[in-house]
Amino acid sequence: MYYEAGISDDINNSYPDSPKSQASCNTIYQPGNDSLHLGENDANKDLAASFITIGMPSDKMANTPAIKTCDGKPFVTKPSKLAHYDGLRGMAALWVFFWHYLKDRSPSLFGLLFGYQNWNASVPIFFILSGRVLVVSALKSGSQRQLVSAIIRRPFRLLMPLIILMIIDNLVIHDRQPVNSLYELIVEPIWFMFGSANNLKTVTGDAWTLSYEYIFSNVIYYTAFVLLQFQHNDHTRYLILGASFVWYYLTHSWGMHFIAGLILADLAQHGYIEKYKSWGFSSYLTSALFFGTMALVFRNPWYDIADKIDATIRAYQFSNGNMGVGNAFWEPNALIFSFSFAAMIAVETSSYLQWFFSQSVFRFLGRISFPMYLIHHYTFPMLDIFNDHVKQRFNDSLLTSILIVVPPTLFICFLSYLLIFIMDNPSVSIGKWIEQLVFGENLSVLAFMTWMLDIARRAKLSISQKQLSIRGIIMRIYHGKEYKHLDSC
Repeated sequence: MYYEAGISDDINNSYPDSPKSQASCNTIYQPGNDSLHLGENDANKDLAASFITIGMPSDKMANTPAIKTCDGKPFVTKPSKLAHYDGLRGMAALWVFFWHYLKDRSPSLFGLLFGYQNWNASVPIFFILSGRVLVVSALKSGSQRQLVSAIIRRPFRLLMPLIILMIIDNLVIHDRQPVNSLYELIVEPIWFMFGSANNLKTVTGDAWTLSYEYIFSNVIYYTAFVLLQFQHNDHTRYLILGASFVWYYLTHSWGMHFIAGLILADLAQHGYIEKYKSWGFSSYLTSALFFGTMALVFRNPWYDIADKIDATIRAYQFSNGNMGVGNAFWEPNALIFSFSFAAMIAVETSSYLQWFFSQSVFRFLGRISFPMYLIHHYTFPMLDIFNDHVKQRFNDSLLTSILIVVPPTLFICFLSYLLIFIMDNPSVSIGKWIEQLVFGENLSVLAFMTWMLDIARRAKLSISQKQLSIRGIIMRIYHGKEYKHLDSC
């Protein structure tokens, strides 16, 4: 769906769960979607799917706040089976914001949140997540057509937000170097995405991960092509995946994170994750792996082995053909990878963690994670002005810390949500449009322009629905019971 440094269109589309059958009700409206859902009719069990979506521009219907079936029960659509990864990605994006924002503005709170460590696992988790979700639909269906579609759409999914951000910076923010030519606006980002250029000086430095995302996304797609040829040959599949992982590990490449995610996807697809979860000692082993890797990677005054282990590992890795690698923050770290991969296994196998990260607040963070990741550094000068006023007016350290954290966090979330309609959604739609042109499917330029012009209406519609949802929550809290908007059918 929406990705930042770990960006995919597949998280919420891979395993669509169907709503329960409604025996006596055929038509149901869901706020938040410009569509009608036709519930499954008991008299017609031949339907290929349990609901059908009919796209409708429905401004008036969008103001209908409640969803009820004809038997008076609320209509609930289950979240995707991978919704917890959407939530995990959102949490990781928020952690990146806290890492960059709090380090110089509230050192005490920064130390408390990050355990007084000088490293952050968010980017490794982003990359492992990408490997986990990018091809999950294709692995499930066995469709090579889906992989080709993803390969076509991927560069637009990553490149368009970058170009849009450069335009916003030049027109509004003026934080980075100005774009002086069409070449700088179009060609330089393309070279950057292919890994043939250093960080762009015309956009935030946080975009450094997008180049790795694009390069290793293609590695994942083409590896998946090979895996589909050996769907019933486990030994060959895991030999391919294992050899790929070892190669990227030895050559000190971020590719090992993506391949590790693909290994998790393949294990889940072929039922090995479920077999592991059914084993009686799996939770103990997973906990031991998580806390064991945490003990290795965390620096502390009682024992200092992390740096020694890290130096030993790096001495036997290769960089540019030479044994021994450096220790820059943008380079992969085997210890941090181990901790991040253990965290991913914990989420993959724990129903409690999956439930936790599937909550709506985390899924909302997942939806806004890509804009948040790209835009958060631009907001710091404005937030610093606010922080200076807070520090001048309040002497209480606890209250000051709360005001430095909570309002700016809400602000960055709100801004990121607005940018979905400017940066995120257009990149997805342009990619789909190009895909349809490549495959010769019917799509006119007029239809695409109509969609672009309709962005403002849909943004207003989505915001009004969020306001309605918040009012409903307030009413439920105020009255102490569920606030019902519609009468029974």
